[in-house]
Amino acid sequence: MQVTLEGWIFATSVGPSPRPEFDLAVTKVPEENLRSSAGGALVAKLAEGFGLKKVGQDDRWVHVTRDGWVSTSALAVVPDVSATRTVDSDTASRGGTRGHAPGLTRHPPPPQRRRASNPPAPPPSTAPPTVPKQGA
Repeated sequence: MQVTLEGWIFATSVGPSPRPEFDLAVTKVPEENLRSSAGGALVAKLAEGFGLKKVGQDDRWVHVTRDGWVSTSALAVVPDVSATRTVDSDTASRGGTRGHAPGLTRHPPPPQRRRASNPPAPPPSTAPPTVPKQGA
């Protein structure tokens, strides 16, 4: 299946590509984050040398794409991007804004199953025990 990877990357983390089919290549070692928007949620981590096509630029960010082919068995359905919010440590340390995390939904862990227990015993009676009369 043909796919398009699209996102935003720091302008200082890319440079001219040595490969003619790409405009840019990731220059940050060992990798750089690709985000859903400038300062947005993490979409992917791109290795040094990863080729990209430039779509546009906004201040410190470059809008990029990359077309490719992926086996359908390697794909999974993900929840709607607008249904999730997250912040990663590097965005938080730079004072960046929170964004939506495509394909990442954090759910609380499922409740642990508990074994059925016997109901608690009734409290002891304060009345004296009854003893049946003999010979009655």
